[in-house]
Amino acid sequence: MRNLLLFTIGPVQSFISQARKTQDLYAGSKLLSVLIGEAIKFVGEENMIFPKYGKAMPNRFLAEVPSNENDLAQFGEKLEEKVRHEWKIIANNLISGMKKIPIGYHNQVDAFLEIYWSIEPVSENSTYKEIIEKLEDNIASLKNIRAFNQFTWEKDIIGEKGRKCSLDGQRNVLFYRPNNQNNFNIAASPLYSSHEAVYVDNRFPNNVILKPGEGLSAISFIKRGYKNNVTFESTADIALLDVLHNLSSLENETNLKYCIKTVRNTNAHLFYEENCDPKVAKNLLAETNTDKPLEEILDCSKKVREAAKKRGLKLSKYYAILTFDGDNMGKWLSGDYLENESLLEDFQRNFAECLSNFANNSEKYLDNEMGRTVYAGGDDFLGFVNLNSLLTVIEDLRKLFNELVNLPLKKFKNKYGETISFSAGICVAHYKEPLSIVLQQARLAQKIAKSKIKDKDSFSISVIKGSGESHTMVLPFGINAINVKYFRSICVSLIQEDYSNKFISSIRREFDKLLDTSDTIVNLGDFENIFMTELGRLLKRSAAKEPKLSLDNMKSYLGELVGDRPLQDFFQMLAIVDFFQRELSLEL
Repeated sequence: MRNLLLFTIGPVQSFISQARKTQDLYAGSKLLSVLIGEAIKFVGEENMIFPKYGKAMPNRFLAEVPSNENDLAQFGEKLEEKVRHEWKIIANNLISGMKKIPIGYHNQVDAFLEIYWSIEPVSENSTYKEIIEKLEDNIASLKNIRAFNQFTWEKDIIGEKGRKCSLDGQRNVLFYRPNNQNNFNIAASPLYSSHEAVYVDNRFPNNVILKPGEGLSAISFIKRGYKNNVTFESTADIALLDVLHNLSSLENETNLKYCIKTVRNTNAHLFYEENCDPKVAKNLLAETNTDKPLEEILDCSKKVREAAKKRGLKLSKYYAILTFDGDNMGKWLSGDYLENESLLEDFQRNFAECLSNFANNSEKYLDNEMGRTVYAGGDDFLGFVNLNSLLTVIEDLRKLFNELVNLPLKKFKNKYGETISFSAGICVAHYKEPLSIVLQQARLAQKIAKSKIKDKDSFSISVIKGSGESHTMVLPFGINAINVKYFRSICVSLIQEDYSNKFISSIRREFDKLLDTSDTIVNLGDFENIFMTELGRLLKRSAAKEPKLSLDNMKSYLGELVGDRPLQDFFQMLAIVDFFQRELSLEL
């Protein structure tokens, strides 16, 4: 008899998103993929149904229990123990070589993972679809029963009390680095507790770097130190990817390439002149292990800025986080859309293959001067994108998803003529904006994309300016991501000065009176013709003599994007167009 297993591991969102550095974010994602990968190896790749085993894995999988396993409960318990054991190995490897391990380290490690699994037999009395639904119900029931583990560290010490971790804000600080190493009094430190947290500096055996004044729990410390030899670019690096790539590609510029490498290996923030004040630069160096003199690093930074200026390259201070996941994935995987439900298992296996193919190709596509992938699990994606490549990346990934996922699965007929799609959330922010806030805003933008557009299959862009001002827009992708193309063309036309951005403030000022302060949604409705006529008049006044994007096309593109959506959304989109016009380069 066949038996099906549904296995999940967590926490996911909180663990990944609790990050101060991009390295924390990447490590959190990588750790969960490694642990779920160990579970898949234990079950056997040949027994996997969904997803297909790959480099990046989601936090759950559906598989057949190996046919030689008779005691199903024991098999599930061994599987769970295998994952917990692997987690403990990772945690213990990080503290190997330490003379002192903080009290509570193993308690925090042991209490971290949330693992749930369910096994159901495949019987003649139930369809495959019914068994999948039963598995899902079982897991949901298990998650509703939250087991509570009380920390008991020593006979007289119960629970955690004291300074909380700088990243997760939940657990006690077990590792810290003082602000002033020379005049440090441990008894007076707010990081000090009777549980004796361990002091970490740049000479820590496993090279775990903490910012001065930072304190981490065991879980955050593991993230910070996990595979520390694999570095992930900072937000400043991402913002400068295209410029540094262009400069590094120049021939006969050996010294320039050395300067770029020197600054990048130290701290990419130092490419910006605002960070090259000796006091500021010294603080930035405190987070590194560089042995190069500060004067040499600052001199290299200056040469890179001069080379960029000479070639008309702008050192952008903005980058983007892109996140997306599949729309209605639960319904697709449970067979709700399939015309023939008996083909559900075959569909799931084909779906897994297609998503794996898309994940591999999307990572190959992005990981160059355009951006860096944090996680590509198929229908779920998280990555950093250079601002000048953002609109191209959004358009290309949507087309790639259609090509590698939708088209191959058209052989499975569905009841409603639906196509598989994803919705994306993007947050554009200044490189100094706290990473946790940017990631949170990108996730929120993704929720907006899924909730504001009826059929989903949309994208939402949120911009957090350096001044703190923010704007959010949402648009459906449209057929073949046509709306991304329209939006991109409008931005390009302003960058190339085919049109002045004055029409943006003018149209907003003229129709602003329709937008009261009661948060009433205002649609164009009966005055659509008036609005479009006035928009055309303002565009004509702002147009150059011979614009590359014709006046008719510009008006048509804007008309398509305003559609029947609220006027407030259209004005938010124009504000983002205006921002992109100032921040994007002519090479967009």
